[in-house]
Amino acid sequence: MPSWMRLEIRECSALMASLPRTSVANKLVLNGCNGVDLGCQGVSSLVKLEISNMPNLKELTPEMYMLTNLQELIIGNCPSLVSFPHTGLPLMLTSLLVRRCEALDSVNVCLNTRLQKLFIANCSSLCSFVVGVLPITVNSIYISECPKLVFSLSEQMECCNSSLEHLMLRSCGTLESLSLGFFPKLQTLDITNFEILSIPNGHGLKNSTSLESISIFDCNSMVSCLQEALHASNLKTFQVFHCKKLKLLPEGMHSHFPSLEELIIWNCPEIESFPEGGLPSNLRQLQIWGCKKLVDCRREWGLQRLPSLREFTFGGGKYKEEDDTVLESFLEEALLPLTLTSLLIKYLKNLKSINYQSFQHLTCLKRAGNLQLPSTPILA
Repeated sequence: MPSWMRLEIRECSALMASLPRTSVANKLVLNGCNGVDLGCQGVSSLVKLEISNMPNLKELTPEMYMLTNLQELIIGNCPSLVSFPHTGLPLMLTSLLVRRCEALDSVNVCLNTRLQKLFIANCSSLCSFVVGVLPITVNSIYISECPKLVFSLSEQMECCNSSLEHLMLRSCGTLESLSLGFFPKLQTLDITNFEILSIPNGHGLKNSTSLESISIFDCNSMVSCLQEALHASNLKTFQVFHCKKLKLLPEGMHSHFPSLEELIIWNCPEIESFPEGGLPSNLRQLQIWGCKKLVDCRREWGLQRLPSLREFTFGGGKYKEEDDTVLESFLEEALLPLTLTSLLIKYLKNLKSINYQSFQHLTCLKRAGNLQLPSTPILA
């Protein structure tokens, strides 16, 4: 088959073969084919290579660097794979995805010059990841479920990762601090399941114009987040989920996040109030779920002073274990701004009454609802 362009071999565990040579191939998929020789000499034209479900694969061929046109490499469910070839990965590689390679102990991509996207997930033995010398072209890093990985952010990152735009770290071993100043073009930050997280003094994004979204999930030991005066003038979205000990939101949100449009707080029962100075005036959407202490201080929210607020969603935790909010009445007084167009109330099983007079001033309201009705009829 001298002119094959795309070849896929799936679940042929007894097949013993070498790859047919070709000068025009652009995609090769090998899934569950332990007997297929991975020699790369005759397929140098490949643009995309996917290797998966090969339990006996221990190492990638050193010839892989000869794939001079390879741009996307996917390796999945190869539990015996220990390391990448010492010769390095193809220099033209722009996207690397590695998942469910439990024996893989290190990833070194520092020799690549064009790598843009790096995705590593479910590699339980991974303990070494070359971060400080990543290619300057990397714009997306996603690392998930690597419990032994010590994610060390060195000062070399300040110059080597000036192109990074998207950083997602989930359930890795240790991340005690995050120096956001190393990522001057960072647009999205997603942090999940870390016990300790802080921003060292002097390394915050003091005048960032690039950061647009921050999401923090399941950081159950975090008491405060981003308290070292994070200034992000174009931040649009801030989300905090399931941080059960979190007491403090970022300081000075009204001035440090002047462009904030969406704020979501879910299952953070220890938060008692919004930051001093209130919420940003440009806020358009606000969601509060399962925040018992914050709900108890709802008369101090000051939402009626938010001229841009359009959507407000309020409720308890969706599941019983998420929340102990007991609220029998809501909107005892006019707490919402005139600009509100959507009001949703969910998962408040003890809610008995809503003061209908508090709706009379909401002349722009177009959508109002309770998607989970309590057992007792609401008096409206």
